[in-house]
Amino acid sequence: MKSDAIIVVSVTWPNHKKAKKALQILVKEQLVACAQLIENISSYYFWGNKLTRDTECLSLLKTTNLLYKKLEKRIKELHDYKVPEIIATPSIHVSEEYKNWIRSIV
Repeated sequence: MKSDAIIVVSVTWPNHKKAKKALQILVKEQLVACAQLIENISSYYFWGNKLTRDTECLSLLKTTNLLYKKLEKRIKELHDYKVPEIIATPSIHVSEEYKNWIRSIV
């Protein structure tokens, strides 16, 4: 993947307040061009050999592959979870206008 390829990074957060604060920091620091927040998702997972259900928030962060490592490090600094969900997905198709906008920001 090219270093300037556009990626979408999904991150879950424990609550709206924590997510909102972190996303504002990530945008302000220009690690992401855009951050979207989806509230009140239900997450089911095993933690400590126990099936767990939590209500979380999901963020979708738009950035470039070149910034992924810096973004991951910063998310971990801002996050409360011991093992935060940080998943980067490559974009197959992105409109030229949107791609250029992202690259002009980050």
